[in-house]
Amino acid sequence: MVLKRWSTYIDRARNIGDVDTLLRSKWINAIKHLQKELGYGFLKNAPNDHPLILALHNSTSGGKWAIETLIEIAETLSYFKSASDTYSKLHGKLTSARLCRAEGMPFIEVVTIFRNKNYQIELLHEDPQNKNADMSITDRETQDKFYLEVSRINNSSTVEESQTSYDALFRKFPMLDVPYSFHQVTNFNEAEIGDVIQTIFRVRTEAINANGIVFFEDGKIKLAISPAEQRKELEQWCFDNNMRLGLHGVPLDFNETKRIANNKIKRKSIQIKANSSGLIFIPVSALYFFVNKIDDAICEIQDGMKKYLNVVGVVLWGSCVLDPGENHREIGKEYIYLKRIKYGCLLRHVLFIQNPAYRGLLKNDTIENIRRCVLTI
Repeated sequence: MVLKRWSTYIDRARNIGDVDTLLRSKWINAIKHLQKELGYGFLKNAPNDHPLILALHNSTSGGKWAIETLIEIAETLSYFKSASDTYSKLHGKLTSARLCRAEGMPFIEVVTIFRNKNYQIELLHEDPQNKNADMSITDRETQDKFYLEVSRINNSSTVEESQTSYDALFRKFPMLDVPYSFHQVTNFNEAEIGDVIQTIFRVRTEAINANGIVFFEDGKIKLAISPAEQRKELEQWCFDNNMRLGLHGVPLDFNETKRIANNKIKRKSIQIKANSSGLIFIPVSALYFFVNKIDDAICEIQDGMKKYLNVVGVVLWGSCVLDPGENHREIGKEYIYLKRIKYGCLLRHVLFIQNPAYRGLLKNDTIENIRRCVLTI
């Protein structure tokens, strides 16, 4: 049940066990800061699927990763309020669930990326007469200024249904102490998740008792679990059976890369004035990185950028919960692809694709600073 009183969230943060003193203090301060910024009545008026309601709720039930995520949101808002005269524009995108989902949360994530680096960040006021970007970024080291356009992909109804189902599972998926491979085969509603969770714990117990890999399949899910010391054996088993470690949503037959390369880049490049340089940031579903080949995405998106000579590149990113594994990093001359584990179980995918035809005015040092910044996302 989603809580509707700020004091209840604060009480939960004070009393939930197994949280160290420093993290607990930051957690409580984060809740208090959000209360101050959003207002006392926000919890009563906002719908339960509001991104900030979900962040608050998850912090009381989702484990350390959810607490750290809430703290990061609050600290970013606090930083930007003190560092920029344009905070009011970001604040205006927080109370509406639709605006927060479409713009507020992506803006917060982008500000988070740049806030601990040597950059000055400003949100730009919309000009009804002329198209303009969402943000300007000044590299204090090189004094170069560039612009950011932040835009989500509008999902098709099929993708939206699968994402809703995956998100419901994501919020309730248990923290497991053993390696696992979980593949969602069909969409199911939130009411069915309780049975799924019971199945996960049952298969976990069977794997530990059998001291080996146990596989379960029922038409809705495919699940394989092994004891902790048999992780390598489970990895090989997954390879042999066309599965992957971690949590995976319904496989979809869609290609968001074409939409990005053919439509999104064209529309968003217009926002970046011809005599300036800019990047396009696009948050995507984590499913994107599981159903699209990275090499193909790089080539196709680069082809879509070539005619826009002032676009430095495109950054795609998305996160999901999975069994903790190894970080992965690929650094090419014109791309960076990362898989980073945050807070122990949150996997973040990042793909930075540079425009091979870029002919803007940014110094090489500025572009190298951008690449270094991407490596920390």
